[in-house]
Amino acid sequence: MNNATTYEWQIQTSCDLSGSVLSPWSASNFFTTGCYGPDSSWTSATGMNHATLEWLDVPGAVAYEITGRNVVTTNYVTIIVNGEVNQKNVFGLSPGQTYEWVIRSWCDANGVNTSTWSANNTFTTTTSQRLSALGNEDFSFELSQNLKVNYLAGGILVELALPVEQVQVFDVTGRELHAQIQQLSKTSFLLSLKGQSEGIYLLGLRSGGVFNSSRILWR
Repeated sequence: MNNATTYEWQIQTSCDLSGSVLSPWSASNFFTTGCYGPDSSWTSATGMNHATLEWLDVPGAVAYEITGRNVVTTNYVTIIVNGEVNQKNVFGLSPGQTYEWVIRSWCDANGVNTSTWSANNTFTTTTSQRLSALGNEDFSFELSQNLKVNYLAGGILVELALPVEQVQVFDVTGRELHAQIQQLSKTSFLLSLKGQSEGIYLLGLRSGGVFNSSRILWR
């Protein structure tokens, strides 16, 4: 059964073995399922600077929220992924470091009806010389350990550890959108997608000479 879904059922009595004599149907009964998270989550592959996070998909989940960090820091990074996927590649990690992450389901587009967090998952990257080239992927745990995204009534407040050099916003098809950006300081800005539908968008940021992207939720 799907999460956060209302179902209707009825019952009737069969009065003979052939099933030809039946009572009328009962009155309708209704029940609504709760919002449940993935039954299992794990890290399937790790390298010097990347890892693959996986989980069992949840029928009816609108999105998944993943929160993780390098265990030597106190700064968590949050990633929102579409409810149709059940894995996420994260890049830019440091060699020989231990990371932890948890995941929960969103049962509505606004992230109001959510499941509980999963059990904690940990993994350790391999130790070797770090590859210098980072792809155009979601902000890594390392690059984002000082990235803060706060959802305010008037927009999305984004704060980084390094100066912001370029900001772009794309929809799920890759089309670049017009966004209202109010620069608050060299390392922070207020983003508004007024006029756009609620949903998940891709935020592209160039900071410290590196271009990366991260999914955000506009609501």
